[in-house]
Amino acid sequence: MLTIKRSKSLKTRLIISLCTFTLLLTLTFSGLIIMTGTLTQDSIFNIELKKISSRVYDQYLQGKLDVSSVPENFLVAIGIENLSADLVQTLELDLRSDGIYETQEPKNYHFTITKLPETDQRLYVLYDVTELERPYTEESVQWSIVIIPSIITTIIGILVGLLLAEKIISPVTRLAERVRNQKPDVKETDLARGFEPDEVGELATTIEHYTNRLAEFVVREQEFTRNVSHELRSPLAVVKNGFELLREKLPEGGDREVAVLDRIERAVDEMEELIETFLMLAREEDISHHFTPCDINEHVENILVKYDHLLSNKNVTFSLIKEADLFLNVPEPVIIVILGNLIRNAFHYTTEGVIEIRVTHSSFLITNQTSLEVDSKEYQESIARGIGHSITARLTERLGYQFAFTIDNQTATATINFK
Repeated sequence: MLTIKRSKSLKTRLIISLCTFTLLLTLTFSGLIIMTGTLTQDSIFNIELKKISSRVYDQYLQGKLDVSSVPENFLVAIGIENLSADLVQTLELDLRSDGIYETQEPKNYHFTITKLPETDQRLYVLYDVTELERPYTEESVQWSIVIIPSIITTIIGILVGLLLAEKIISPVTRLAERVRNQKPDVKETDLARGFEPDEVGELATTIEHYTNRLAEFVVREQEFTRNVSHELRSPLAVVKNGFELLREKLPEGGDREVAVLDRIERAVDEMEELIETFLMLAREEDISHHFTPCDINEHVENILVKYDHLLSNKNVTFSLIKEADLFLNVPEPVIIVILGNLIRNAFHYTTEGVIEIRVTHSSFLITNQTSLEVDSKEYQESIARGIGHSITARLTERLGYQFAFTIDNQTATATINFK
């Protein structure tokens, strides 16, 4: 069964996306709140400053200016010489023209500079808002505005994401479960039943049509394989009985006839093994259980004797290296066909050199020299003969093993990993 990593599941990605969106939205909104609050606060300070500055200016024109009557946190001076030198230097008052200003360091001042009529003096009205602005501008307050809403919205995002993800993903999960439980050779009539007429429902309908076509194809293939295999058994039985009768009636010294009958017997045995193998493939069942352990080394030795005639009149030898005893719970006809195909191909297509067959505690490996290239026409034709590497790969896959075949520098290597 396919296992999806939690970090890559659609449900997890949907929750992460929703949480990320809500978190970014909260951070943006918190930043806007801080910026808006700061601008609003400055605007209020400036409005109060303009009101006091206007009132002081009018009192000056009326000759009724009373500096002591200005509200707390305000400082009024006529002429720069009436301000402390440190304040003049800090605020750079001597360099500024008429207008309204704001400074942050070392204190937060909002102040106005206004030229008085009929004189060279200027009116300075300073508004010290350091203490008034501090509670809002402190970093702890600003971080609270950012962190607390972020935590709350992230939790809400996770909860909402879980609910939405469950609702959105559940149809897909239900569809996947139905497809997973479907047998490849059974037509499905209610795969799309119960789904809304949306994208998931359309996907379910499409999968139902496809799986039905696949089921029809699998059924046809299985029927064809079973029928052909069963039909071949009768003529094979006739041939087998025929050469046994011929063997009994052979005259003494008929070595040539005996050799011919031996070849016929080997061919019939191979055909019987192939028929049994194809019938197992057609049944589409697990063929890796409920079998008595078979000795791989023993089968390899028997196959080497069986195909030894392929090396006659060739400058070829083989070497069997048994590194460990290997027993597998597999049907003997299948493993004989797999190993026999690999050994027969190596014997057939090696013209000279040494063929090395190696059996380890978890693998079977055969190496031989060949003049074929993987992309050559002759190689493509050769692997199509007999049961071919494609069927070998299919058989090993059904057994849960790994099959690999490579040709490198005219050295062919076939490997089966049983673990």
